[in-house]
Amino acid sequence: MSGPPAPTALAGDDRALSSVVGKTLELGLLALYVGLLVSTFYGGVLPEYRASTADSVADRTTAALATDVESAVPATTDRGVADDGGVVAVAVEHEVDVPRTIRGDAYRVRLEGGELVLYHPDDSLSRTVPLALPDAVDRVAGEARSGDAVVIVVESTPGGLVVRLEGR
Repeated sequence: MSGPPAPTALAGDDRALSSVVGKTLELGLLALYVGLLVSTFYGGVLPEYRASTADSVADRTTAALATDVESAVPATTDRGVADDGGVVAVAVEHEVDVPRTIRGDAYRVRLEGGELVLYHPDDSLSRTVPLALPDAVDRVAGEARSGDAVVIVVESTPGGLVVRLEGR
């Protein structure tokens, strides 16, 4: 009677290797899952969110700055400085906060022709807002760049009030 077969040199025990292969497959599946999530977010969801956020920031910036310009002009019925000096001269300086960038790019704001204009490198983010200013305002002018301290200056002249936007 013969006993159990004798172990041969070719037959081995591979049980210790199966746990290593299993963990490697788990890591591979996890890397694939994370890669799919990242490509989904950066390929579709995040760019749309970023664009809508930039659009909203441009709207809020122009609306807030237009409101600041309109409120910086004092309520007066006098048109400018009288020749005899009987009217007190108006001199207002008001510094306003604006975002340094919109969607990562610097921009310019300008007062021209009774309007506040925001110029952005991406034309879809540029804005124009009409200003509601009293009749005492003779002229609006000036420009500032984002990143500068934006100051609204209102001064009396013989022709009326002058509203300027300055970057300092």
